[in-house]
Amino acid sequence: MGMSERSAARGGLMTSSTCVFVNPPTTSEFVFRSRLMSRFARIAAVWCSAFVLIGAATAAEPPPAPLSTPAAALEIAVDPRIELVAAVSYLAGGRDGWSPRSESPYREAMKAWAEPYRKHPAVARLRAIQGFAYSYPAQAILHFGPPPAFEPIAPVPQDAIDAIGGPRAMDAWVRSLREFARDTRYMAFYRSQQPQFDKMLARARATLGETDIVGPFERFYGLQPQRYSVILAPNILAGAFGPNVALPDGRHHFYNIQGAAGLVDGVLDFGQAASIASLGWHEFGHTVVNPLDAAQSTKLEMSASLYAPIADDMRAAAYPNWQVAANEALVRANVLHLCRTVFVADAAITCIESQLTGSVVFDGYVYRIADFRTAYYERFRAKWPTYADFHPIDLQVLELLAASRRTS
Repeated sequence: MGMSERSAARGGLMTSSTCVFVNPPTTSEFVFRSRLMSRFARIAAVWCSAFVLIGAATAAEPPPAPLSTPAAALEIAVDPRIELVAAVSYLAGGRDGWSPRSESPYREAMKAWAEPYRKHPAVARLRAIQGFAYSYPAQAILHFGPPPAFEPIAPVPQDAIDAIGGPRAMDAWVRSLREFARDTRYMAFYRSQQPQFDKMLARARATLGETDIVGPFERFYGLQPQRYSVILAPNILAGAFGPNVALPDGRHHFYNIQGAAGLVDGVLDFGQAASIASLGWHEFGHTVVNPLDAAQSTKLEMSASLYAPIADDMRAAAYPNWQVAANEALVRANVLHLCRTVFVADAAITCIESQLTGSVVFDGYVYRIADFRTAYYERFRAKWPTYADFHPIDLQVLELLAASRRTS
């Protein structure tokens, strides 16, 4: 998640987030591969499994049944809006978050197709905009329909408008994309690449199989059914963006716009089921957790002493203060809990490793926080029907961790 986006969250559901890996995950597993991290995750997975069994045996109240949300509720697609923005970003150059880890036959075709349009006004306009990077372009364009018309479908969130320089700048940018799409006949090129997209989609769908990402997420957070999409994005970073769009019926459309891990047998690979789930839960989770943290920023500062031991690692990861680092810790703790309750054995380890940062102290915070999901939240869901109800307990847990470090 980009740091400017974290601080922009206000009340309600957050509009967007970005997950950028400090060390991009590997092609085959989309996870950190150091022996230390693997051993840490394996020991923790075993220890946490025992914790789950103990908690289940002594539970005062059973957790509520999962909401009836089938795995099919998760849409997997390639989106022409994202790909057009990626093409213009490639021509403009230097757009953080919009360069992929791996080349691919599709990207080579895109670059060859786009080259004659390097002097298009849309390219010059984007090149002149500073700070409009990472998830902001994706967040904004998903509030419009498909190219070339880009008809508005929902108001663009204020943080994206602020990032680009105001409403007029946003209108001018979208207008330039319409002109680019029409002048270049972009959709004809996009349709010509459908065989490449079909290969990516077939691999991702086969990888996920019957894995239910949506049901466990909604049950954990206590959400009513929303709409969810994993957008395969061959031209972004090896990580993910997490926008959401408010729908007319009051629901939200949660997106995990995911970059590829690498090229396997000539086809872009987006990771194992457990790593796709982990990234999805992370990005979807920021949408819920960030506004809760923002509303309790004063309370969150009471545990700020936890930042000093991890400051160097966190700044290297673009987490410049405790507010940002604490938000990441809570989101990752929620993902760890989902990892160890949904997956087993190696899949659980893959899921967990996807959330590790390389900072042993920070990851220790995450594991300690995650334990309270098992020991308290899941045992007493009648008291805390939603994560929003439980969030004040998380702030108390952070204060306890801070107090324990001061007295140790």
